[in-house]
This record gives sequence, C-alpha cells and structure tokens, in this order.
Amino acid sequence: MRILLKLFFCNVFVVGLFAPARSHAEQLQEFGDYIVYYNALSADMLPDSVAKQYGFMHSARTGLLNIAVQKKGSTPQPQAVSAQITGTATPLLGQSLPIRFREIKEDDGTVYYLGEFPVSARDTYRMVLSITPAGREQPYELKFSKEYVGE
Repeated sequence: MRILLKLFFCNVFVVGLFAPARSHAEQLQEFGDYIVYYNALSADMLPDSVAKQYGFMHSARTGLLNIAVQKKGSTPQPQAVSAQITGTATPLLGQSLPIRFREIKEDDGTVYYLGEFPVSARDTYRMVLSITPAGREQPYELKFSKEYVGE
C-alpha cells in the first residue's frame, strides 16, 4: 500500500505540470547543502482512500502541502533527512492560519511532511515555512504562494 501511496504522490506532482489552475508542479529550493521539495494542492485532488488513510478531509476547503528535505553529501544522490517544519498560510485579505504538519517515514528511508490548513474561498494563499533540518540549529525560511479555489 505504501508503494501505491508514493506512486500517487508522484503522480500528483506530474499532474500538476499539466493542470496549473488546480495545482503547481513540484518545486524545490536549495539552501546550502539542503534541498527542500514542496508541492501545494487541494485535498479534493486526493482519492478518498488516500485522504481517509492520512486523516484529511477530501474537500476543496482543505489546502495541503507536501514537503521533503534532502541533504547533499558524498553520495551521488541527496539523502532524506528529518526536519522540524512550522508554517502559516495567509489569504491575501485574511488572517494567518497555522499549518499542521505530520511527519511520514517510509520503510525505505523516505521522509516527508504533510501539512494542512483550511481554505475558505477562492484566494491566493501566501505560505511562510520555517524548516530546520536535523542537526542544524538555524531554520531556513521558504516562502511561496498558491491559488486555491475553495467552494
């Protein structure tokens, strides 16, 4: 089942390439030796079974973030690392909303974070995330925007 979920989230990223009105493609930001991959989407893009497994409401009124942190090193491929992630989503004319993040660790060493926040109406949300990779004291700040449709 976990392999299917990984494939699903990979497919969500690919779908984002072809459906910019509903989801941005996976994006990344490099911070020194770290790479932060991020994707923002609406929970109504998830199949009901996936939303249920992760405890998300399958609704256009829920915004989701998928974050993964990797560290560059002596190996050819960057390695997944744990991180502390906090953040807010702020609609253009509204108050800042906290994003609740959950860490997901797979048996193969994959680590990623799923965050959720309420979406009340069609609006552009500004995300501000504080990301502190394990072993690092100072956080990195990641900022980006995403338009959500709501209902």
